Amino acid sequence: ANDIYLNNLKLSGILIEDIYLNEFVSSIIGIGINYTNKPNVLGIGLNKDIDKYELINSILNKID
Repeated sequence: ANDIYLNNLKLSGILIEDIYLNEFVSSIIGIGINYTNKPNVLGIGLNKDIDKYELINSILNKID
């Protein structure tokens, strides 16, 4: 399975594709995020709106 769930709600999905040219060259990794800016939609205690740009920036900083 490539989906990530929290409290029975889908948060995101991950896809990985390997590239071969007679041998392994690299992998392409893609993520999809199920986004809403409504507070507490996941039931995890968030009491504020989530700005999509802050969310993306936070994820990119963790990847870097």
